[in-house]
Amino acid sequence: MRWDTRPRNERTALPPTALKQVALVNKHWHTVGNENVYRAIFIHREQTIQRLLKAVTSNPQLLVLIKFVTVDYKYNSLPTQPKAAKKALAIRKKTSNLTWQFLHKLLYAVPLVTCAFADHSQARAYPRA
Repeated sequence: MRWDTRPRNERTALPPTALKQVALVNKHWHTVGNENVYRAIFIHREQTIQRLLKAVTSNPQLLVLIKFVTVDYKYNSLPTQPKAAKKALAIRKKTSNLTWQFLHKLLYAVPLVTCAFADHSQARAYPRA
């Protein structure tokens, strides 16, 4: 058994994989599952932000469900080979642009959102502009 170490306000009754399955049962449970799946978002890979941006672009109502966002790209150091370094920088730039697109959409859709930063600085609530 794994302990849920998240703060009490971020915990759900079910683990994320079970919440995804709950969302597939029927329309009622889809709503219940989505509320919990999208409540706290953890972005840590390029693929995650691509899928999330695609989901909220096709269904903007999902943005209202998001209450907590944590962005933490754990990049390794750049490769020493020039070609590989150029490719890694291009991926980082693309990921950065996608992340800012998502945060921009979120800022204008949600009245108040809490963001946690990778450097573990204090999370802040940002009011809608």
